[in-house]
Amino acid sequence: AAAMDDVIFSGTTHRPPRVAAEVTMFLDNSERQAPAEYNDRDAIEITRRIEREAGSAYRINGKDARARDIKTLFEDAATGARSPALVRQG
Repeated sequence: AAAMDDVIFSGTTHRPPRVAAEVTMFLDNSERQAPAEYNDRDAIEITRRIEREAGSAYRINGKDARARDIKTLFEDAATGARSPALVRQG
C-alpha cells in the first residue's frame, strides 16, 4: 500500500466502501512480563483504527494511547522494529 488509507476497503459494485479499518492484537501476559502499568491482566489488547483522511487512533486495553506509547510497549518487551521477533514488510 502506498498510504494508510489504502488498507481501508474501497468498495465493489455490490458493496459500499468503508470509512475505517481496525485491527486488534492480543498479547499473552499471563507471566506478567509486560511493563508494570500493563501487568494487571493476563492479556494486553492493542488496537489501531485508521479512518479515511483522518489518520490513526490507538488504544491499549481499551484506553486511548499515542503511537509512541505502542512503540514504547514493544521496545520494553524487546520486540521493537529491529527485533527478529517481528516480521517486517518492504
